[in-house]
Amino acid sequence: MNKVIFRLIGNMFPVSWELPLRNIFLPRKKDGQTSDKLIAYRKGASSIWDEDYKGDKEAIGAVYFEDGVLEVEATDTLLLEILEKHRFNNVHYEKFDPNTSAEKKLADFELRETALEIVSVAEEFEIKALALVILGQDALTWTDTQCRAELKTKAYDDPKSIIDESEKPDYEVKYLVGLAYLKDIIKDNSAQTAVEWADNGGVIIRLAVGENGIDQMTKFLAVKTEASTITMQRLGQLTQQKVSKANNPVSKDAVVDSKEKDLLLSEKDKEIEELKAKLAAATKTALETKEEVTTDVVKEKLEEQEEALSIEELTAEYVKLYDSKVPVNKKSNAAWILSKIKEAQQ
Repeated sequence: MNKVIFRLIGNMFPVSWELPLRNIFLPRKKDGQTSDKLIAYRKGASSIWDEDYKGDKEAIGAVYFEDGVLEVEATDTLLLEILEKHRFNNVHYEKFDPNTSAEKKLADFELRETALEIVSVAEEFEIKALALVILGQDALTWTDTQCRAELKTKAYDDPKSIIDESEKPDYEVKYLVGLAYLKDIIKDNSAQTAVEWADNGGVIIRLAVGENGIDQMTKFLAVKTEASTITMQRLGQLTQQKVSKANNPVSKDAVVDSKEKDLLLSEKDKEIEELKAKLAAATKTALETKEEVTTDVVKEKLEEQEEALSIEELTAEYVKLYDSKVPVNKKSNAAWILSKIKEAQQ
C-alpha cells in the first residue's frame, strides 16, 4: 500500500519524537469568515474539525516519528491534512519526496558555495574586516586563522545569513568601517561612550550604553549629511593609504638607500649638465674662430670630471681614438677604458 513519508528536519534524529495533536487550533474559513478552530484526529471522522464531530470517540492525542520518520497510509486523508496544516510543518518536519529532497539539497549546496565564495578572500585585513561585518565586533581580537574558521563555519551552517548581509545596501559602508577599526584609524574610547579618531581623539559619534561602534558608525555614514560625507571621504583616504602601505611595505634601510641614490643621481646629473654646457661653449668658440673642435675638449672634460662620464661615453671616445671596439672582456671596465683613452691622448 502506498505511503506518504514525513521526516524530521536537521541532523539530530531522536529515537522517538512526539507530534502533539491535543488542543491544536488552526485557521478555518467558513461562510466567508476565517477563525481559529480546534482540530481533532479521529479515524473515520468526516473532517479534522472537532466542531463537526457528533459522536463520542476519543481523539488521538499524538503521533510519533520513529528514528526521524513518520509513515502515513495514503488513504489516511485526515492525518495527512493535519500534517500539512500543522504549525510544525516545515519547522520540525517536512514531507519527503525524492525529487524535492534532491532539489533542496542542491539548493543548499549552492547557497553554501556562494557564501564560501564571499568569505574566501586572500588578505588578512580583508578576512578580519569581513568577520567584523558578519560576526560582530568580537572579531577585533581574533587572529586571522580564527576569523577564517568562524566565517567558513558560518558559511556552512547558515549560508543565507552571510548572503543576506552581503546584499544589504550598507554592506560596503560597514566593510569600510570595519577596515577603519582594523587599521587603527578609528576606535571606541576607553569608556565605550564614543567612536573617535585614533590619531587625535576627536569624537565622531556618541555611543549609548550597549551600542555597537561598527553598527552605529555604519548608520551614521549611511545617512548623507555634510558631516557624514566629510567623515566618509577621510575614512576612505586614510584606509586606502594604510592598505596600500601594508601591501607595499618599505623598510627603513630601503628608504635611506633610495634617498642616497636620488641624491647621488641628482649630483651626477648636475655635473653632467655642467660638462655639457662647457662642451657647448667650447664648440661655439671654435666655430666662431673657425677652429675645429678636437678631442682636446673631451680631454679637458675627462681631466675636470672623469667620474661623470658614463660607460657609453667612454666607449665612444675609445672607438674614436683607436678606431676599434673595446675588447669584450673590458667592455664594463670603465677604469681600464679611461686609462687607455688617457694613453692615446698623451
